[in-house]
Amino acid sequence: MAFVDARWFRVFAVVFTAFIFYLSWIVNLDKDLDIFIEASRLVFRGESPYENWLGTAGLKYYYSPFFAMILYPLKDTPQLFYAFVWTLLNFYLVFRVFALLVELLAIRGIDVLRQRLFILFCLACSVRFLLDNLSLGQMTVMLLWATLETLRLWMAGKWLLAGALLALVINIKLLPVAVFCYFFYKGSWKVCLATAGFSILLLWIPSFVWGSAFNQQLHGDWLNTLTGTSVNSIVEDDNRPGLSSLIPSLVTETPVKFGLQRNFMELGPGAVQIVTNIGRLLFVLFGVALISGPLKKPGSTARAFYDMSVICLLTPLVYPHQGKYALLYTLPAYAVCIWFLLQTEKPWRVTGYRPVFILVAISFILVTLTTDGVITRTGSDFAEYYHLLSYGTFALLAALWKMKPGLKE
Repeated sequence: MAFVDARWFRVFAVVFTAFIFYLSWIVNLDKDLDIFIEASRLVFRGESPYENWLGTAGLKYYYSPFFAMILYPLKDTPQLFYAFVWTLLNFYLVFRVFALLVELLAIRGIDVLRQRLFILFCLACSVRFLLDNLSLGQMTVMLLWATLETLRLWMAGKWLLAGALLALVINIKLLPVAVFCYFFYKGSWKVCLATAGFSILLLWIPSFVWGSAFNQQLHGDWLNTLTGTSVNSIVEDDNRPGLSSLIPSLVTETPVKFGLQRNFMELGPGAVQIVTNIGRLLFVLFGVALISGPLKKPGSTARAFYDMSVICLLTPLVYPHQGKYALLYTLPAYAVCIWFLLQTEKPWRVTGYRPVFILVAISFILVTLTTDGVITRTGSDFAEYYHLLSYGTFALLAALWKMKPGLKE
């Protein structure tokens, strides 16, 4: 596609990288990348990064020992260098994500104008969270790319590569484990076995670097850290997007802001935890109802992409302790909705076109336009206080539901 060819990408990448690179100079904050690098330094000194608060802000390392190991080439480099390398890598992965959107949805099969509109609309829906991830040195771009790349490999029959890539990203961060559950649900046993096998291998490989005993200690510390985070994040009223913040804000008394109260009842901590987990379960069951039937591969790549967009959309809603940057996972859902709206010459005749259009527009307003760069810091605080980003995600999920009858199995 001419709009996203290599020449335009190189120009855009250089200019935008320079901008983000400049921000890293003027914003004195601990970024997640800094925590990753510090964790790598600690493990190669024989210390556990999970037992320490890292950085000047005192942050925790929640990723795997293997990830700390593979950062070895960057651990002794200055921040200026490793931030630049990480930013360039992320720009390449952003390009790959958009290329995969085009490939998996067969966008090249429509006219050039609608191809360009597809890219522009997808970029508009994701730019807020792309900026968040790039400026914070986050992992979400890599996780999203790996999810879509795994889907492509699976649909192409390359189950071994799909399993290896999925195992790698699950080992780094557990967020894509939902993708493994999807393959299990679809009866793709080869991919599941490959993922399991490579996962065990990746847990074992660091033993060759720092010994079996220290490797076991690190994995034990990692497990304890993840378990503690999960327990503490079952209910967390800190204005994060997702059910673990939204539901408690509705059923517990919290400090009133903007002169308006959020909760409509008051429950005890145990009851709040139960209600929150029930909410999670209901959303998971709704997602299962949306994706194609069990124990069979989808009939088309577009249908498989729809399934994966549902899984990605539910990820920041259901998983606890997810920041706004995790809403980059909404991109596949926006992409499949945009594809649905652009795929025909007479879209108003397509089943569900108008409700999908309205719901996507509502979602875009609540999720993307509620940034402080558009509605000021006060407006953004208001949106976070009332969890408008979560409601916008609900609208996008409803759009996926409304467009399902127009899809072929």
